[in-house]
Amino acid sequence: EYEITKFVNKWESTRCFENISYFEKAVKLCYYDLISYADDINKEIDKYRAITQDDVVRVARNLFREDNCCTVYYGKNA
Repeated sequence: EYEITKFVNKWESTRCFENISYFEKAVKLCYYDLISYADDINKEIDKYRAITQDDVVRVARNLFREDNCCTVYYGKNA
């Protein structure tokens, strides 16, 4: 739980400093408008704050599966 809170606080701090510039605000607004969710720009931090440890574990279990991996062979005899 501590690591999730730490990540969200760091992410929020980065986003707040990005929003100092009018250009960055305009770019983010255009992006959200492009994906048809312009109002979500105001809900961005709340979405990150809603992430729980169970969410992270669930997504990790789905992504990091044996049948979902690739093996890369490299080196002299690969």
